Amino acid sequence: MSIRLDRRKMLTVSFFLCCVVPTLFPWFRAGAAEALRGVQLLGPLFLLGAALYLYALFAKRCRHRLVLGGLAHGVIFLAYLVSFFQFPAGRHDFAGRLDASQPSFWISCVLLAAHLVLFFTTEAAARRRLDKRRPAA
Repeated sequence: MSIRLDRRKMLTVSFFLCCVVPTLFPWFRAGAAEALRGVQLLGPLFLLGAALYLYALFAKRCRHRLVLGGLAHGVIFLAYLVSFFQFPAGRHDFAGRLDASQPSFWISCVLLAAHLVLFFTTEAAARRRLDKRRPAA
């Protein structure tokens, strides 16, 4: 019995689970009872990164898939950093922002890095397999 995984479907589902779902959890405490979710803080930069990632993954003739995918993850991480430095906190210093951050924000950052590693290893293996199939000229 053989199990065949479609790498694009697997990378799309893992992108959704590692990069989109964590934005639905509370990232920062704004007040005594109010918590801000990541989706409330992320703006067009996150959408740009997600669109760039999906283009890199599903474009038929994308020659620089690894570069575009890495760039997309970098843009999403930049959106995470912008949300960290621009959320409305009572104290505007770095320590105040660290105190207001929830564990789900840091878990989101770790999941983004894990997905970047998964993307690079999967695409590098696919490229190596494709290069093996091509006849040497």
